[in-house]
Amino acid sequence: MTVHGREQGRDPDLAYWLEMSEALACEDAFVAASALPGNPTGAATVRVGGGVAFGLTVIDFVLFNRVIGLGTARPATEADVEAASRFFLELGVTESVVQVPPSAESPELVSWLSARGYGQGRRWAKLWRPLDELPAPSSRVSSASAAPRRRRGARSALPPSRCRRRSATR
Repeated sequence: MTVHGREQGRDPDLAYWLEMSEALACEDAFVAASALPGNPTGAATVRVGGGVAFGLTVIDFVLFNRVIGLGTARPATEADVEAASRFFLELGVTESVVQVPPSAESPELVSWLSARGYGQGRRWAKLWRPLDELPAPSSRVSSASAAPRRRRGARSALPPSRCRRRSATR
């Protein structure tokens, strides 16, 4: 069992910023995408329940249609869950996810999400490192190509059908 803002002794500020740094970074990226002429990806964002909902109309996939930070700044309400659900319905996507951190999870929130078709899934990892323990910077910097060198006229070992790039659009 967790208490709002406290998970396994974790600092509530750390728990908050682990969620909100990702939420705000995604919001910035989706706002930038929506500002492109004609908004070709159908990017949209909305603040909901102290977090950020964001989605793309051209890719109906949970990685691009998420809510991050719901219930992080304050306990989520049923109205917050309804607003998040409505955002995706109005966007016209059928695949979306609401990432609920352990510090924000409550039986009520789980129930509200379940009533709107959201099931419980696996947790998404959040990684961090204390800034007071950073190693000294090294002046030895080098770079190397990760691509294998190919002889002139060499062919790929993969058949052409495996090398083709495919676009993920409707």
